[in-house]
Amino acid sequence: FITIGRFSWEKGHDMLLDAFEQYSASGNNAYLFIIGGYGELYNKTLQKVQTMESKERIIIIKSMSNPMPILKRCDLFVLSSLYEGLGLTILEADTLKLPVVSTDIEGPRGFMKKYGGCLVEASREGILYGMNLYKKNEIPVMNVDYIAYNKQAIEEFYRGVRIG
Repeated sequence: FITIGRFSWEKGHDMLLDAFEQYSASGNNAYLFIIGGYGELYNKTLQKVQTMESKERIIIIKSMSNPMPILKRCDLFVLSSLYEGLGLTILEADTLKLPVVSTDIEGPRGFMKKYGGCLVEASREGILYGMNLYKKNEIPVMNVDYIAYNKQAIEEFYRGVRIG
């Protein structure tokens, strides 16, 4: 499993870690990658991981300029945010044909529903549910036509632009 997002509370890393701990306790031999960036919770995240039974299967990367090679080698992208815009990491994961689980929050909700992504409750239980769905092969890769998506985004942008 992988998530990419700065080390701040709205990214929901605590929920994700708690869900992963429970998932691992059920005998699942998975790994969790958290690739962050700036954020005030980096050290607290490291400290939390050190107290966890599954700590040997959790990889924290503070920052990297191009996370795509790691993302490409993972099996499931999890957006665990409590609030978010669309979340470009969802699109990046999808372009690499990874299934995506996202918390059911305003930013990604419409995109995920439109393209068949998996939405879960924004809680430890919701994220764990998504992990278990993945284990049962019940999370398909989304079906996004990015040429059409980009065309629509450009049209919406120009409709919203005021001249004068």
